[in-house]
Amino acid sequence: MAQFIYQMHGMFEMHFFAFIGSAILITYRNWKLQIPLAIVVLIHHSVFGYLQFSGFDKIYFTQLDYMTINTFIIHCFLAITIFFLCGFWAYNFKRSENNYIAHVFEIAKLQEANRQKDSLIILSNDLEKSNLKLKEANAELGKIFNTIEEVLFSMDVINWKVIQISVACTRIYGYTPEEVITDNKLWMKVIHPDDKHILQGYFEKLKEGKTVIKQYRIIHRNSSVRWLETKLIPTLNENNFVIRIDGISNDITEKIKLENKLAEEKNHNHRQITAAVITAQENERKFLGEEMHDNINPILATAKLYLDCVLADKEKRIDLLNDSKGFINTAMNEIRTLSKSLIPPSFIRNNWPDRCYYRYDQ
Repeated sequence: MAQFIYQMHGMFEMHFFAFIGSAILITYRNWKLQIPLAIVVLIHHSVFGYLQFSGFDKIYFTQLDYMTINTFIIHCFLAITIFFLCGFWAYNFKRSENNYIAHVFEIAKLQEANRQKDSLIILSNDLEKSNLKLKEANAELGKIFNTIEEVLFSMDVINWKVIQISVACTRIYGYTPEEVITDNKLWMKVIHPDDKHILQGYFEKLKEGKTVIKQYRIIHRNSSVRWLETKLIPTLNENNFVIRIDGISNDITEKIKLENKLAEEKNHNHRQITAAVITAQENERKFLGEEMHDNINPILATAKLYLDCVLADKEKRIDLLNDSKGFINTAMNEIRTLSKSLIPPSFIRNNWPDRCYYRYDQ
């Protein structure tokens, strides 16, 4: 543009290229780019107008008729107006673009907000469904929790307080869940005084994170004594300290009574068997004593008498010795028969061979 202004000073093409250049700068959407262009045109007109006015004739363009001040002002005004309009146009383009970007950004924000709102609505619906399912699950769990015959409970170890217990405690302990939860020491009061030492063993194992199962007695609200079997499950924190105990207690009073009854019947049967064995032993001893006294002893006494006669009567010695031998054999046979009657047949078959009897007979 500067080249054409220089080469075509005063011609229409000069102004045409200046204005075309200004119009092209609009596409950059920056009105400040019009300022250098306006300065070039202003300096050109000013310098050549001054040279023409001062009579400087060394340049071709200065040899032309110089512009009057009015013409110069009009030219400047027109140039500035064109440059201003193009700059204002570029500024409007830029502002429109920024507004469009901001509008698009706002629309995007609104769309994102709507999307998030839709997501929140979906999430809220899912959460509501989850809460409904959770309520149903809690209701079902509560139904199971309160319909089971055993006592289910949870205890806060830090405060030594029962935080939850099933309604079965009314049947087993005689106290309502509200009474047990309200009175922190009630669960200790119902334990039988002779069984409270068992709790020490409880806590030592629970501190190690082990599940404990113990049997102990309690005193019911109606002053009756009942047996319970309790299973305790500890919950440890990150420092391995017991913070909670969950447990289940079952009334085993009838079971204990049945076991005691069975034990008593077993002892009774054992006593009866012992008495029968003693009676049988006494009968055997009586039978053995009678046999020894009434049967074997007279035979041996007769044999002894015959041996005494052998010493007194030497003529009948042989006959008396033979008779004594017969009496002794008779006594031995009686002893063998008696021993066989006292020894079980199985013992005879396994531990007392027949050859023993042959040796015994000889």
